[in-house]
Amino acid sequence: MLMLILGQLLFKPWLAVHARREQSIEGSIAAAASLQEKAAAAGKRYDEDLAAARERALQVRSDIRKGANTRSAELLGDARVAAGKGLAEARSKTDGEVEEARRQLSGRIAGLAGEITTKVLGRSA
Repeated sequence: MLMLILGQLLFKPWLAVHARREQSIEGSIAAAASLQEKAAAAGKRYDEDLAAARERALQVRSDIRKGANTRSAELLGDARVAAGKGLAEARSKTDGEVEEARRQLSGRIAGLAGEITTKVLGRSA
């Protein structure tokens, strides 16, 4: 009889509490494992997204650098063409001025020679 009373009043409630505690612990362990799997998956996704973002950034930087190099080459080519044109114009202008000076002096050479002879020799040639 004592066993029956102790079983109902003491052992049965203790076994129920113990079973609930075991279920709670197992549930907590399962939840922790699930959270660890989710965290690992999220970390992997983060690493993949970060690697993809870095790759995109490198591609954008490369594209910008290529564009800048192309633009620099275009500007340098344009500057060379403009400098060439300016040099050609300056040469043409200088050549024209030299020809004009020669033409003006060729008409005065005989007169200047006579003047120099008169001054140097004291008589006209």
